[in-house]
Amino acid sequence: MAAILRNRTDGRWEQVVAPAAVDSLVFSWILYGVEGCILTVTNFPIVFAVFFYSKLRQQKEFVIVGALALADGIAGFGFLLAAIGRILLVQAGEGFILITRWQCLLSPWVILWAWCQPLTALMLTVVSLDRLIAVSFPLRYYTYTNRYAFALVGCAYGYVFIPFFIAAYRSYQVVVPDVPAYCLTFHGFTAADYVYFQNFLLAGTSSSVILYIPVLIKLKFAMDSNHAIDNSVKFKRLKRATITLGISTFFTFIFYIVPMAFITFKVFKDLTVFYLMLNLNAMVNIFIYFTRFKEIRAGLKSLVMCRRNLNSEAIRNVTNKSRVIPVSQVRVSSIHPRVTAGTNGWTQEEI
Repeated sequence: MAAILRNRTDGRWEQVVAPAAVDSLVFSWILYGVEGCILTVTNFPIVFAVFFYSKLRQQKEFVIVGALALADGIAGFGFLLAAIGRILLVQAGEGFILITRWQCLLSPWVILWAWCQPLTALMLTVVSLDRLIAVSFPLRYYTYTNRYAFALVGCAYGYVFIPFFIAAYRSYQVVVPDVPAYCLTFHGFTAADYVYFQNFLLAGTSSSVILYIPVLIKLKFAMDSNHAIDNSVKFKRLKRATITLGISTFFTFIFYIVPMAFITFKVFKDLTVFYLMLNLNAMVNIFIYFTRFKEIRAGLKSLVMCRRNLNSEAIRNVTNKSRVIPVSQVRVSSIHPRVTAGTNGWTQEEI
């Protein structure tokens, strides 16, 4: 049903909204703000730990996890800004004034969401893609430096600017004020661009789950068929990271794909609960990272205690303890007196 409008004395048009409806909106904004605050204060410490401590930054998995946490943290900060900004607009009597979609897109929270929500979906796919490469080509994967991870992250962060600028240009061309000033995400987009926005979120998160199916199959096959691989320290670390991120992917399906499907297809009239569920995925991810990655815990502890260097004792058993290399790359000589040939083309050298 079309909203009832009235012409204000200042010449602007405003939606007429019942007090009960306003109270309901404000309550939902407060809930979003609480979620945003939680996302902000839990994700950014992980980002700071990963990118401040070189021992974490040198590990490919943590570079990618840190980049995902950054996207989630920015999205959470957007929710916090939205809650504060919308409530202030309503209290000032400006919340339901009609503005253009371009003006809405310029709202701080809409700018953040329009960029980082697709980024979050794409980073979930990057996580799964990285794991697929890791379990499919483990020997080659071990040779990759953190530049590989930064390249993947850079491509994801760079790509989302393209549809954002296209949507911004199209929004700029709409000069008719037809959306309320409190600005939901879709108020900043044209109808066609918002359809792309929603489909991209659903496709990105779905792809991350679908890609993880062959990841787990390949990991199980590698564990069953080659005990030399399974006993290597680096493979144990790869296996632990893959299983951890697999658990995260499962909760992505529960807390993101399912509610996003309800939202996309508008199964119910009131979708507030499903919008709130979308943020649970990022919250669960933080809990998983903290409980499963001892390196992350060590980094956060060092960060809280303001240590300049990460406690090497906390992670010495999981970082650079041994390396696994193919036999084809080994030349037995006095230079490599401690390298021994292993089965199935693997060798292990303690360093």
